Amino acid sequence: MADSNFSSAFREGTVIIEIGPDRKKYYIHKALIVHHSEYFRKALQGTWKEAQEGVVRLEDVNHHVMNLFVEWLYTGKIPTEEKDWRRIVENNKPDTFWRQLKYVTLIEAYVFGDRFLIEPFRKQVNNAFSDALESNYFCPSMRYRGIGFAFANIAAERPILQLLTDNHCRDWDKIEDQLHAESGLRELAQAQPSFLLRTMRRLREMKDQGRKRPLMHLWCYYEHESEGDEKACKKHHMRYNEKLDFGTFE
Repeated sequence: MADSNFSSAFREGTVIIEIGPDRKKYYIHKALIVHHSEYFRKALQGTWKEAQEGVVRLEDVNHHVMNLFVEWLYTGKIPTEEKDWRRIVENNKPDTFWRQLKYVTLIEAYVFGDRFLIEPFRKQVNNAFSDALESNYFCPSMRYRGIGFAFANIAAERPILQLLTDNHCRDWDKIEDQLHAESGLRELAQAQPSFLLRTMRRLREMKDQGRKRPLMHLWCYYEHESEGDEKACKKHHMRYNEKLDFGTFE
């Protein structure tokens, strides 16, 4: 957002975004949110009820997702520090569960960015999620929750779905409670057969190549800002095969 537009945001007043069934209120500068989102621009600048009242109600959005969006809206960045994420996911317990909440929040935030036409936010969320999963463990219960939500709400050609598939193939044998995990996986596979088919295809590929892990360190799951950025990236990039419903890397 240009400096002149950014400064005007603080002169034009705020709107209220009510989140969740409890309608938690977020007061956001109108000029800022309409600048970044075509959805909110139409809702708050037209003849709709939302524009007249200055209130948008989103009962099916998680507070954690809105916390992250507001953070990005005013800073232009997805946070990386633990203290920031604990605040966003509202978890201050002395354990690492905040990280699992972070992963699910990023998946849900990706869908939020897609749904409300905020492409820069969506891309940054995708890339932050890719970075987060590179060296960290996604526990089964939260993993299956996130995968189920992703495959139900995200277009098949997006890299994030292949990332979730490949990450599962990489870390499956790290799961300690295999019996419990298999039960959750069975339910997920029934609800989202596309995930099951992708997983089977990747595992077969690994077997044929004599590998125990997919080559994720060589693959890029980013949504790059430009073709130039993608060409400058030294990793192989995903190309979606619609016939196979699968992402290959070139």
